[in-house]
Parts: sequence; structure tokens; C-alpha cells
Amino acid sequence: DPYSIVIVEGREIPLLKAYEKPDSDEVVIVLDGRFSLDTNKKEMQQWLWLMANAIAIGQGYSHVGAESKDQPFAPQVHTLTELPK
Repeated sequence: DPYSIVIVEGREIPLLKAYEKPDSDEVVIVLDGRFSLDTNKKEMQQWLWLMANAIAIGQGYSHVGAESKDQPFAPQVHTLTELPK
């Protein structure tokens, strides 16, 4: 599976996946498995932020980090930079 989860503001964003094109500076962002956007790595974070907030707002939240309903829009993600030895 070439797709990676999308993390914006420390949260795993539902409906968004992304993958890097091999030997290229391009990234493909996929929304809901149906719509895609080709962009470069420099602009990728801006697109992901915009799309994540649009999804959150479309689901009735005020923004991607909102916790104003029974549960947050997107779960918080904690990453490990290095596994303990």
C-alpha cells in the first residue's frame, strides 16, 4: 500500500491519504479514495491543512482540533522518532 495516513496538527485525518511519487518532488493527496490532487512537497502541508479543516467543518466541527462534540474530530497521534533499544 503506497498510501500514508495524513497527520495535521498532531491528528490523524479521516478520509485523507497521501503518497510520494517515486523519484519526484510530487505528492498525491487522495480524498475519500475518489478525488486526488497532485502537488509538490513544498505546498503539500498547506493543502493538507486546508483539506483537513474543510473535512472537519463539513462534519460539523469548528476546526481540525475541535473537541466540541461527544468525541474529537480526529484522534491525536503520537509518533516515535526512534524505537527504544
